Amino acid sequence: PNFMVKSIVEEQGIKVPHFFGYMLYSCCILLPLFGLITLIFFH
Repeated sequence: PNFMVKSIVEEQGIKVPHFFGYMLYSCCILLPLFGLITLIFFH
């Protein structure tokens, strides 16, 4: 499904990030969130 979505979006002319772009984006959001959840629930 991910490749299907990517091909449809690229066909429409919308620029999508590559794998490492997604990794950087998700790490910037998820790592602080996981750290905050860890502090709240396990401290």
